[in-house]
Amino acid sequence: MRFSASFVGVLSGAALWLAPAAGSAQKLLPGQLQPDVALLREALVTHHPGLYRHVDSVTVERRLEALTATFNQPRTLLQAYQALAVFLASLGDGHTYPNPLNQLPKIQAQLLDRPTALPCHFRLVGERAIISTALDPKALPAEAEILQIDGRPVADILDSLVLATRGDGAPREQRLARLQLDGTERAAAFDVLYPLFFPVGPTFRIELRESDTRQPRTVTVPAVRPAVRETTLRLGRPEHLGWRLDFPDPRTARLTLPDFATWTDDKFDWKGWLRDAFTTLQRKNIAALVLDLRACEGGNDEVATELLRYLTPRPLRAIPEWQLWRSAQVDPGLAGILDSWDPALKKLNREDFAATGEGYYVRRDFDPKAAIIQPYPQAFRGEQKYALVGPRNASASFRLARELKENHLATLVGQPTGGNRRGITGGQFFMVRLPNTGLEVDLPLISYAPLRAQPDEGIEPDELVETTVETVRTGADPEMQRITELLRDARTER
Repeated sequence: MRFSASFVGVLSGAALWLAPAAGSAQKLLPGQLQPDVALLREALVTHHPGLYRHVDSVTVERRLEALTATFNQPRTLLQAYQALAVFLASLGDGHTYPNPLNQLPKIQAQLLDRPTALPCHFRLVGERAIISTALDPKALPAEAEILQIDGRPVADILDSLVLATRGDGAPREQRLARLQLDGTERAAAFDVLYPLFFPVGPTFRIELRESDTRQPRTVTVPAVRPAVRETTLRLGRPEHLGWRLDFPDPRTARLTLPDFATWTDDKFDWKGWLRDAFTTLQRKNIAALVLDLRACEGGNDEVATELLRYLTPRPLRAIPEWQLWRSAQVDPGLAGILDSWDPALKKLNREDFAATGEGYYVRRDFDPKAAIIQPYPQAFRGEQKYALVGPRNASASFRLARELKENHLATLVGQPTGGNRRGITGGQFFMVRLPNTGLEVDLPLISYAPLRAQPDEGIEPDELVETTVETVRTGADPEMQRITELLRDARTER
């Protein structure tokens, strides 16, 4: 499924629709808002290496003009955030967005600390929302489908929110995956975006259906703060990134890795954990390994590289790709609005870069074909390797899935990944702090680009397995069931 024409053209008109209830605080004036758009444009054009990967320069300029036009009238801070989120999502780069967690504390409070959230979690199957757990299970029972929220069909709500949801390229599925509410995100996109598009009062009126054969009913439930919901449901961030090793049968191991953001847990020796895990696989003489990446968006690229060293039986040449920078030094006129976790980024040395001749730069010590991944002594030697993948896989997990498939290191099972074969961004970032509004935009500095043109899509699994409402309601795991079938067939043939 692809974006509708309304998404492609949402910023091409004279003005962007803004929810009238998106914040009631003091309004920002055009003289404050429009200079911020001009600074954002300069930062993107100067430093963003993937700005024109999915949208041509003429369209980008037209959308910037439309963004400026929306600020011809005073806007609240939340209305400004909404307009910025829609514009940035239209660029089709999953790392470029007004990151809620990088906003100033007073802005975070408006986005994340108001009683505007649903009191439940839900999983999306296509565009159907199935409740998984709730603060009041009697009012919102697990397995029930949410049909409408305050009179709005779920499909219509998603059509609006997807306009402001980040993702790589045209595929819609990765954006829908980010709109699920499942307790795994510190700043869930649905929580942030819903009250920007739709008015929220002290309660929600939810129409739901407990099964496809029962009549819908309507319940009224309180709107809550996201933190209250997550604390009560106790489904917040698990210990050690949620990594775990289990054994579905005596000859099969499953390694579940829902997050590669190792910097968020400085007490976790993740390299030691992997070493111990694969040592255990050797000691147990495990024949089949399942790598469960379905919940993993990405994080530390080094995790993907470490995993490859445990998954390849011989030296592996990584897939060659460019690492392109748009600029070899920071524009002095932008230095005051750029921040980074790495202060060295603001001191980039032009002498360390070589121009490509196409408006990009590469580091002089960079060779797109040089990376050789050496296997560890504990590398898995079993004959069957599988990876569970899906639309959440972007960034580092997308790159790992691509290496696994193209190097025939594992059979991919599930749905197409997020990310994009045309390339993605990441690696290093500037945080652009717009001075008048105080809003922040994540700006990636490195484009990971293929050496040859590729289609606008993620990685297709070797074994496509569709999730259905019925499998969600019953708690079944059709992807893992398919791997069980493949293992049974492989063992029968031997």
